[in-house]
Amino acid sequence: MFVLDGSGSISYSGFETARAAIIREIRALTSTFAQVDIGVVLFSEDNTVIPIETRTPAQIEQMIQQLEALGHPRLGTELNEAIRVARRALADHSTNAARALNGDKSGNVLVLFTDGQVERNVELASARGVEVASARVRQGVEIASARARQGVEVASARARQGVEVASARVMQGVEVASARARQGVEVGSARVMQGVEVASARARQEVEVASARARQGVEVASAREVQEAQAKGILVLVDTVEEPSRTVQNIAPTVLESRTPINWVDYVACPPTTLDPTPSGSVCRDFYLVVDGSDTVLRFEGTIRQYLAYTALRYRMVDNAIGVNIYGTDANVQARNTRIRLTEDKYQLADDIRQELVFPRSRGAGTNHAITQSIGFLNDDIRDNPAALVLIMNGPPLDIQATAQAIQQARQQGYPVSIIRIGDVSQAEMNQLASGDMTGVYVIDYVTDLFGVNFDSFLCGGGGGCQLSPLSCTGPRVFQQSSCSCVCRNSCSLGRTHDENCQCVCLGQCPAGQIHDSNCLCRCASNCPQGRRQNPDCSCTVCPYQCQNQQFQDPNCACQCRNSCPRLQHPDERCACVCDNNNRPPNANGICINDRECQLSQADCGNALLDLNTCTCVPRCPPNANLAGNTCQCRDLNKRYDSTSNLCVPRCPPDANLAGNTCQCRDLNKRYDSTSNLCVHVRLDQFKIPPPVAALVLHSVPMISTTAQLTTVDVCVAIPTNLRVLTDVAVSDQRLRIRSELFFPFVSNHYCIAESFNLIT
Repeated sequence: MFVLDGSGSISYSGFETARAAIIREIRALTSTFAQVDIGVVLFSEDNTVIPIETRTPAQIEQMIQQLEALGHPRLGTELNEAIRVARRALADHSTNAARALNGDKSGNVLVLFTDGQVERNVELASARGVEVASARVRQGVEIASARARQGVEVASARARQGVEVASARVMQGVEVASARARQGVEVGSARVMQGVEVASARARQEVEVASARARQGVEVASAREVQEAQAKGILVLVDTVEEPSRTVQNIAPTVLESRTPINWVDYVACPPTTLDPTPSGSVCRDFYLVVDGSDTVLRFEGTIRQYLAYTALRYRMVDNAIGVNIYGTDANVQARNTRIRLTEDKYQLADDIRQELVFPRSRGAGTNHAITQSIGFLNDDIRDNPAALVLIMNGPPLDIQATAQAIQQARQQGYPVSIIRIGDVSQAEMNQLASGDMTGVYVIDYVTDLFGVNFDSFLCGGGGGCQLSPLSCTGPRVFQQSSCSCVCRNSCSLGRTHDENCQCVCLGQCPAGQIHDSNCLCRCASNCPQGRRQNPDCSCTVCPYQCQNQQFQDPNCACQCRNSCPRLQHPDERCACVCDNNNRPPNANGICINDRECQLSQADCGNALLDLNTCTCVPRCPPNANLAGNTCQCRDLNKRYDSTSNLCVPRCPPDANLAGNTCQCRDLNKRYDSTSNLCVHVRLDQFKIPPPVAALVLHSVPMISTTAQLTTVDVCVAIPTNLRVLTDVAVSDQRLRIRSELFFPFVSNHYCIAESFNLIT
């Protein structure tokens, strides 16, 4: 459900931008995903609803035309009511189990386009405050006037009495009476002014209190609706329109920018391959899903969460128990809600994963601690059913040797371990992790490939090895041990698949008259000439009307101005540029200003930009950053905005320093990897010794296989001064542990190991 803010705080151009963004996302969703139902809520003081339902391509185009015809109400803001309407519509629509993927309901997303402003609500509260203040002022004036009149009347009576009693004292009585009258008027005037000041102060105070309560009420109600939506398994995204208010920051779990297309793969799991539920009657082990929760997977958190719920429901017809353990640097010091103990009810487990499970926020991947902890859980939860571990990793662990030892410990206690590794990884690393036993080991390219990994044979079939012969793979396909299948050497991007020749082609076919574009979206093979509208079947229809005033018709027959207006301006019906805030032409300098004169100048803002519409200085953000409040926010999550250089610079890991536009590792034996944002060891094969200089091995090292026993050798190596060797070596207790390849550090020209040491391959 898309929820569009049509209140008065949104400018004309902001409303048009948000509506265009919704149309953009509707086309992206319906072109990318096979089954997606969409609805729209336009809210202001009232709601206009385009219901969520299943639509054909032609009906989707009709919905887009209906959305384009919606006007801008420009009234109050009923944000919480709009969220409630969208939430209930999603909940009612998603209960159709036929649309669900191995579950009882389909996935739901609510995207809110708003600035979060509640000015209309504040204006109503302010009006009430002013009315109360005005009433008090009128009451004070009436009381003061009555007292003044009473003083004059008393003075006049006394004057008349003075005349009757003594004529000689007439003048004196008149003078006294006049003086008293004047004094009474002055006292009355002073009281009037005092009453006005007190009433004005109280009015201002009540307006401020009413405004604060109005904003707080909207924030609380909206936040409650968002929490209720999340509790029902609805993913809530907020796309900001223009300048977001504090309300958006307080209620929004995920805040985006409406001008930037949504990368749906980061939020919605639509895998290329899914598996059928495990058949009823299957005898499967209990198992823990031990999942990498380090900072490398945070952007995929939503997809990982959906995969875990999907896996739980895939075993809903099997009489086993499943647990989940999300780990960071050290699972032993994490909160209890980062794990779920063994659960037999798969529907309850799926709900707990969606609503209760929390991902840790520590940076590292202490895989060995998580494995050891999960072994302890299995030992504590003693059941008659055998158990296993399914380890999901998105990168190398902090201590690969300790992780390999933990896996061996699990196997020795009768708990087989299946390893699923996401991303590029060397065969040597996988061999070291699995200690040479590749049973139940899988390597996949992307996180959505998790949905296609079938470890039923490992958990339910005794863990047998691969039965496919490598010689059976011919042509462009090669044998892959991890998946026990013949696969293409190359990988295809989202929305594409391999043909029989391993060429990447778009999924599905386009209707007649349409072709795939570079993004695998179906487009008409040719465009209609101006003055004609292109129908969903790519035929052309004459537009029902013509444009005037220097306008032209776009492919949808909408009249568009040929000119473009500057920021904070939009074209009127004559295609002249007018200001967004008052629909009046800009000043002689082509600038829109408020009714009151701005006291700032461009010189006051320095390198920042003076926004005369708001009379504030805003940063000049670099091209790869968006304006967020009074600062810039980089679109790349691995970078941060540096206000000094006005650039998006890398977020360097703790063991690296910023050097220009990149990071430099403090350990010279490591290099900075921008993909993982980590300092990693330099592989030895990146360094070559140029002839005729070569390393002199005084004592040769015998060839040792990965299954050989420990060997004791003496080694002394001479290395030229112009060769820099970076190592991956740890020395402890007279034992030199070499993780993957044989190479040595040096201090000066020569480095000799005079003592014997144990070589472990």
